[in-house]
Amino acid sequence: DVLEDIKGGAERQVYEILKHHDRSKFDITIVVVHQKDLPDEIKDLPVHYRCLNIKKIYDKTGIKKGLDFVKLLKKKKIDVLMTYHFAADIWGTVFGHFAKVPVIISNRRDVGFWRNLGHVLAYRFVNRWVDQIIVVSEAVKKVVVKKEKVHSDKIKVFYNGVDLTRFKKAVDKKSKKEELNIPVAHTKI
Repeated sequence: DVLEDIKGGAERQVYEILKHHDRSKFDITIVVVHQKDLPDEIKDLPVHYRCLNIKKIYDKTGIKKGLDFVKLLKKKKIDVLMTYHFAADIWGTVFGHFAKVPVIISNRRDVGFWRNLGHVLAYRFVNRWVDQIIVVSEAVKKVVVKKEKVHSDKIKVFYNGVDLTRFKKAVDKKSKKEELNIPVAHTKI
């Protein structure tokens, strides 16, 4: 749906996949549904990208850009379409199906606390064209099985990872505690 910043869970996950993918095996194209531009961190990566700036996936503009998306998928001979978040899951799956993309993978990143019955019904409708659903926890898997009526064999759990090298920067603990107003005298350093 969006990649406005790469601090969020799904956004960070997409960024890490883009950053670390095997360029000798995969030629990645990112298509972002709801925004005009991408952060520089993503633009600097060796991937193709398009920002569609679609306000509503189900209006005339959303459908027209969806048909353009079908042409793009066919032209690039896309083998795998992976979607993240509701609009991309629904819109991307429908048009990916029309483009006859061989493998469609959809992601569920939370337990659906924001979903209403319309969202659940939309997922149930498009799930027939989804080959695999990736979830981030057993709890999310249970919700998808129960609410979306998906057989558990179609769901794979991949826990989010954290690149620990991002946190290895040396920090002067005493200075940091003083900066954060934590009493230095009463804490072990």
